[in-house]
Amino acid sequence: MYSSYSSLQQSQLAAQGYYDTQSIYLLVYAPGRNTALRATLADQLHRKFRLADTLGSALTEGVEGVLLVSEDVECMSTALMCFAKALQDGADYAVCNAVFGFGGATALYQSRAHLAQNRCALVSRPLLERCRAAAKDPENVTELLALAAQFCAHPARIPQALLHYERDICAEDAFSATGKRAFLMSHVLDMTGAPIVLVSAVPVLRSMGYEVVVLGPSDGGALQLFVDAGAAVITRPGIRATPNLWGWPSAPTSSSSTPWSWPGRCGPSAAPPCRCCGGSTMPLRATPTSPTRSPRSWPRMSGCTRWATTPPTPCTPSGPISRSASSSTACPTMRRRISPLRPRLPRR
Repeated sequence: MYSSYSSLQQSQLAAQGYYDTQSIYLLVYAPGRNTALRATLADQLHRKFRLADTLGSALTEGVEGVLLVSEDVECMSTALMCFAKALQDGADYAVCNAVFGFGGATALYQSRAHLAQNRCALVSRPLLERCRAAAKDPENVTELLALAAQFCAHPARIPQALLHYERDICAEDAFSATGKRAFLMSHVLDMTGAPIVLVSAVPVLRSMGYEVVVLGPSDGGALQLFVDAGAAVITRPGIRATPNLWGWPSAPTSSSSTPWSWPGRCGPSAAPPCRCCGGSTMPLRATPTSPTRSPRSWPRMSGCTRWATTPPTPCTPSGPISRSASSSTACPTMRRRISPLRPRLPRR
């Protein structure tokens, strides 16, 4: 069982301690497919639990907390022990970090500033009763998870990656359902200049009401700084070699020496932005590509529903213009792009 864990889980498991939580009775509620969950529950160090697919009849008097699971997931052998420890320390809602993908190469570090739409969370018995009273369907695990994240007063975030989802990560795993979203990308997560400057932007974005998620390669020392600043962090080794980062398409240009910047487009006929990250508006970035490379050969990553094949057409209030058009007919933004630099002559 140890060899099936990801490299991150193996390193964290070696540093975990043992907590005596056998006095806490847990209920694992997984009404859907639970093949992988059932197999990993057999190796749990915390033994006082029961797996149930119905909630009403399973809530006996001795149950102190319920692990709500909305999709099949593999748990580390210390998962229930850590959840029970959080409940023992006074938390009414507990979530943990997780890894994604077949080999667990993608890791999610939960944010301390907002609660994402977690598919697996431990809920205390009093909080669960409150959620069941407010839910339209008291047996719907997805609705109970959403209400628990909304009603919880003492949430806890376990820093270990105790869960392993074999699917790819999606925006809902890192963002909440209703918050404004800011997505930052860093080519490194070490203690060099660029990540340190990016860390300073996280509190500013949070003060503006944004939930911040940072994407980067493996941790080089700065990951904890982002987490302490209130951002969720997604790491994926080799992400710098990916031409299109998770639904961030690139549009081939007609000239390999002229990149286009879509965020500065203007006019009524400008192309719409890409909708990715669970519906958030993200600007497209056009980069020069090889003319022999077809857009169909681009790797299609998760989260993107619109693919651009051509760069945007410069436009004026009266309609599109060509790149050779006179600068006097273009709007000010495009005039600055297509007009050559001409020295000003002194007035006589």
